[in-house]
Amino acid sequence: MEDVGNKISLKNELLRKGIHLSSSAIPIFYYFTNKSITILLLSVAVFFLLFLDIGKRYSKLIENIFNKCLGPVLRHHETKKETHLFTGGTTFTISILACVLFFQKEIAITAIFVMIICDTAAAIIGKQYGRIHIKNKTIEGSAAFFITGLLVILFAPKVSNDVIEYYIGFGVILLTTIVELIPLRFDDNIVLPIFFGLIYTGAIKLFIT
Repeated sequence: MEDVGNKISLKNELLRKGIHLSSSAIPIFYYFTNKSITILLLSVAVFFLLFLDIGKRYSKLIENIFNKCLGPVLRHHETKKETHLFTGGTTFTISILACVLFFQKEIAITAIFVMIICDTAAAIIGKQYGRIHIKNKTIEGSAAFFITGLLVILFAPKVSNDVIEYYIGFGVILLTTIVELIPLRFDDNIVLPIFFGLIYTGAIKLFIT
């Protein structure tokens, strides 16, 4: 999910992805609790982030505080309040909420981990080692996305005890990597986990249940 057209320094990219990785606490929390509590907490978080995004557009005070706290880790387009109302953190949290709402627990947790871990790997490897570019993406970043995705599939909770689910997961992460590499203008935070969850759900229904 790296975007070489929206560069920030490697130091700030690492900081941004450190914040990103810390959100792994959400799927872990969801694993040990129930859907209703998770949805409630995520809804509160989404409401707060929307308040900040809308507030910084109309309040100079909120904008100044927001930029002072988060300015170094924001991508260039996220600082343009006239054309981009929502920051990546907001769409990221909305996407997590959507996964919890619409997918079976095990699939939602896997999709969220794919978004968190694979995105981090793609951004860091793409920024540091990316040489082969496809517009705003790199082959190296997408390779990192795929490899870490395989690890997520291996260790994430499963819907069934059928070994075929691993092969389903490997296939779905490959398709998701291909979608990630396509240089289209869409929000990766929203599209990729939802795509992963939908294809995974369909494949489970087709081959297992």
